[in-house]
Amino acid sequence: METVLKNEEFITNEHQYSRKEIIAAFLSMLLGLFITESVFFSDRTVYFSAAVCAILFLGFAVVFYKENVKLGNKYIIAQALVILLFSVNLIIGSNITIRNLNIFTLFLASDYFVYTLSSGKIKPGIYYLGEIFSSVYRIPFRYSACCIKAIKSIFSNIKIGMLKPVLTGLALSIPVMVFVVPLLISADENMENIFIEIINGAFIDNINIGRSIARVVLTLITGSRIYAVIFGNSIHDSDECENEESGPKKYFQPVVIVSMIFPLCMLYIVFFCSQLGYFVSAFMGTLPDEFSYAEYARRGFFELCGVASINLGVSAFINSVCEKPDGRSPLALKLCLIVMSLFTEVLIATALSKMIMYIVSYGFTPLRIYATVFMAAMAAFFTMMIVKQVCEEFDIRSGAVVTVLTALLLVSYGRVDARTAQFNILLYKSGVTEELDTNLLGRLSDEAVPYIHALAKSGGSYSEEAENILEKKYIRKHEFNFSSYRAEKILEKYR
Repeated sequence: METVLKNEEFITNEHQYSRKEIIAAFLSMLLGLFITESVFFSDRTVYFSAAVCAILFLGFAVVFYKENVKLGNKYIIAQALVILLFSVNLIIGSNITIRNLNIFTLFLASDYFVYTLSSGKIKPGIYYLGEIFSSVYRIPFRYSACCIKAIKSIFSNIKIGMLKPVLTGLALSIPVMVFVVPLLISADENMENIFIEIINGAFIDNINIGRSIARVVLTLITGSRIYAVIFGNSIHDSDECENEESGPKKYFQPVVIVSMIFPLCMLYIVFFCSQLGYFVSAFMGTLPDEFSYAEYARRGFFELCGVASINLGVSAFINSVCEKPDGRSPLALKLCLIVMSLFTEVLIATALSKMIMYIVSYGFTPLRIYATVFMAAMAAFFTMMIVKQVCEEFDIRSGAVVTVLTALLLVSYGRVDARTAQFNILLYKSGVTEELDTNLLGRLSDEAVPYIHALAKSGGSYSEEAENILEKKYIRKHEFNFSSYRAEKILEKYR
């Protein structure tokens, strides 16, 4: 109740910013300036700067909420570790897709870290998605003007009478400066050059007005949002999303839900039985006559996405609207969810077998690795759904978060482009695949250079093509990462 009143007082009354909050406002603007200059307006080390910004933001939040930092809070420590892991990967790998995905993950994780740090949470709340939405959108938007107000509060406390002696002293220094500056310019050439640069910089012709305005605006927006996240969570009611009346409500009796889902389960069973030969052909290592390997694997993947998405949506809908009089799901509902989950697991296994058959024939690509990791994550989701029906005490929300983060970390630190080159060359040399796609090798990022270099030195049938790839390989020197640094050392031999 106190936190709710605190929010109402903040909205209706002018908040008196403390020294700590004012200092945080200036630091937020400095961090916003650093982000603007090093990320938005820089052609060099963009991802490296993003990693540094994430770590600085993490430290900023820890210092601001130092009284809430407890070494025994494993939930907070785990989130900080996730932020560090995704930050470090920005300066290791060179795959642009993965690095952009890491930045997006850092954006969400950093906001939610401050949200949980401010409240001292030890586990996800009842409405986990609501907490994420609140930390990323609601709180930053609600307190977006607080940074400017905090800085403005300094000047509102300064009386005109206090400025009079300062202004008088500055006015008296002007005549002295008029005589001293020319003498210093005449005495030293470096001083003369400094003043020439200052004077030249004052002319409007040498200033890009549009770019300067954009920098100021982006700095204000970025700094204000950083402060809104840091300061807003200290004012905002951290349990608001759990106290709202807009939370999930139970509308339907269990018999209604069972009646709805039972025909769907029967439809899945009939569909699978009717297509049994088609689905299991991948397990047998045979290809239907009317399909190519690409069409067979691709069609199975889209079937997986469609059915799995529908099943996840149905499961979420059921958990949101089904009444549970005694706090537990009825047996019939559990059985329907188990059948639907098992069907999806079989479909996932079938799709994975198709993908394996496709890879054995044509090799790896980054997209095939992404698809495989996605299917494995979906299999984990539905396994947890089955466990949830058997043991209702199982925390499926935490399991889902761990699964998503594990998949992202595997893709990030697995260095997908490097693994693609390594395994494709290995499959070709071992005789599993008949050809090696050198065009694909040339499109891979700098991570693949060491393996292409090894192929060039092997003296095999594709060594000449590998040398041509390395001779034409371009290193993005302005985007520093260890993979590119290692590749650059190798490519010096081909220049």
